[in-house]
Amino acid sequence: MSLLQDIISETIITKLIVGGDILTPETCKRITEIFNDNVSIFNEYGPTEATVGCMTYIYQKNDIDNYSSVPIGIPADNTQILLLNSDYNLVPFGYNGQMFIGGKCLAKGYLNLDNITNERFVFSPFNNETIYSTGDIAKLFDNGIMEYIGRKDFQVKINGYRIETGEIQSKILNYKHIKDCFVNVININNSKLLCAYIVSDNEIDINDLKNSLIDSLPKYMIPKYYIKVNEIPLTVNGKINKSLLPLPKKNDEIQHIYPCNELEQLLHDTFIKILNIDKISVTQNIFDYLVDSLTIIKIQTKLYSLGISLDTQVFYNYPSIRDISNYITQKSDTNYNNVSDLEKIKISDIIIPNNINNYEYKNILFFGTTGFLGIHILHELLENTNAHIYCIIREKDNINSIERFKQKYNFYYSNLNSIIDRITPITGDLHGDNFNLIEQTYNELSNKIDCVFSSAAIVKHFGNPEAFYKTNVLGTQKIVDFCIKNNVPFHYISTLSVSGYGLTDTPDCVFSENDFYINQKFNDNIYVKSKLQAESIILNACKFKNLKASIYRIGNITNRFNDGVFQENASENAFLNRLSTIINLNCMPVELLDFKLEFTPVDYCAKFIVCLSKNMYNNLNIYHLFNNNLITFNDFNCILKLFGYKLKITTLNEFKNELLNSNINSFGITNYLSVINNKNNSSLIINNNYTNKLLNNYNLNWPNITSEYIEKIIIYLKKYNFIGD
Repeated sequence: MSLLQDIISETIITKLIVGGDILTPETCKRITEIFNDNVSIFNEYGPTEATVGCMTYIYQKNDIDNYSSVPIGIPADNTQILLLNSDYNLVPFGYNGQMFIGGKCLAKGYLNLDNITNERFVFSPFNNETIYSTGDIAKLFDNGIMEYIGRKDFQVKINGYRIETGEIQSKILNYKHIKDCFVNVININNSKLLCAYIVSDNEIDINDLKNSLIDSLPKYMIPKYYIKVNEIPLTVNGKINKSLLPLPKKNDEIQHIYPCNELEQLLHDTFIKILNIDKISVTQNIFDYLVDSLTIIKIQTKLYSLGISLDTQVFYNYPSIRDISNYITQKSDTNYNNVSDLEKIKISDIIIPNNINNYEYKNILFFGTTGFLGIHILHELLENTNAHIYCIIREKDNINSIERFKQKYNFYYSNLNSIIDRITPITGDLHGDNFNLIEQTYNELSNKIDCVFSSAAIVKHFGNPEAFYKTNVLGTQKIVDFCIKNNVPFHYISTLSVSGYGLTDTPDCVFSENDFYINQKFNDNIYVKSKLQAESIILNACKFKNLKASIYRIGNITNRFNDGVFQENASENAFLNRLSTIINLNCMPVELLDFKLEFTPVDYCAKFIVCLSKNMYNNLNIYHLFNNNLITFNDFNCILKLFGYKLKITTLNEFKNELLNSNINSFGITNYLSVINNKNNSSLIINNNYTNKLLNNYNLNWPNITSEYIEKIIIYLKKYNFIGD
């Protein structure tokens, strides 16, 4: 900045034009401070082939809140910018696409380079005009502003994900004190990994940097390694000289701590065999050794065969061999249930008759509408009420609430235009005070809303405990506070997992709508714990703070019954992955044949929730929503045969060996192995007689699971490559 300061001392400058690379808000902030806020910064974009400057944007102070980097603006007059995918179709708002430039600004081509000219100057898919393929990646927002992401050359594919390293760089450059950055793909142990090289005059807290990236980037775009360098090396042509970039320290440079007992040795040997490495330090974080979800599945499977049963969450809570060993050793001697006040909560002592039926909600506030069940509840509310629905949706991957809602709704339904006037998407965040809304918006909702729905939650069964607590517990508390303050009923989507069934140790008993704490060991599963805590907040608020609430404990949500459509992020669904694993392995352990499968179609579940929500029989209403029409794995196998899938029935050990030797992403399958290994441990029965009696009053019944429905699921699995033909 010294050159700028010298210029300022001699010249009065009010406008500054920059271009040639990604411009960060942090850089602009430093420039404007030097100019005492008396300068306008113009970010210009344009290749030589399009007369250099064909897009311009004036930097705004709030750009850091709205974009990853300073945008490149809108096209100049007589210039057309298209963002296309690999099939030369336009990409939607908020999605990355390759930039093509058209208009009078274009050159005719390259002199004496016909091949390159024909490759880069192509015909538009929409008319016969010539457009130029820039090789740049950009994103268009619904306000018409475009943001530069990076070069297509810097677009890489890792583990099936297409990644623009320029987008990661722009996020890192927004972090305090970082002057320059380059994200490179490195190869370690035949695995592609992201490594960030950063330049800074200050010490950088790498953990804090990672946390800031987690808030703004998907997990697969978070670099594995971070290396501080004095400068990013360049070639004589001004390009990054990757050969001069240092590699991360190898694992063998980590201080190696050997196993000190038989259990640590057993765990060590299991890890190195599955990871195919020579050694692993028992005190080192296992995720530093490229452990992923598939690795954990194989380690679990191997340990099961050795008599050790570990939930996936254990690997996250105790991320070293020594920690895992200590957990296994101490588990039998430790009371993991911090019961606190949970055992004091008696639902029968809370319920007071309300006798207000046939609620006619006019304005509903909804959290979690972009989730699989949430979007279907929303659809049912639109179909069966006259309410206007305000949806609090957080911005994700730089896609605002409006575009996120449109994309999600269009994935499941085709009637967006007919309902859009009854929907108001609002960009907010369950984690923030007043849901991160401006005071005016928050107050308007407080005066208008007469009902709140929430299906917002982290629904995985393992992960960072702080994230679960922040979303599932504190988020619920914020909604409860809103409902109490404004005296409106709360409809909360919970889960039958609060019973602990199939996930934690539970007593032999019946778990009905009037049950809550039954001595389930909830600390063994972070999801169960967080939802149990969330329910306790609602129950106490009903008892002591006059909250009116309905809690819907949901079973195993599956494909839509009418057409077989499933959740957009289906690869994260454990149940679907279990079925896919068995089909792809082409075998099934004999011990599973009598195991019962629950299919609760999402469209039925959503319809039943909306129907029940119209009546508040009591100040507290709890419902168990799951399909009692179960089928066995043997039934499932017989139906599969109708469609050409003939599964081999194997011993449990044979099945485990098939699993260990496969590369199938089979997370969740260890749940079935655990059930087999612990088949005599618990006989917990989930009861929904009360709920079904109410539904029968409305002539609503759960469907039978037919071969036609299973066929729809199979078609879906094939379509999205979960299973082969």
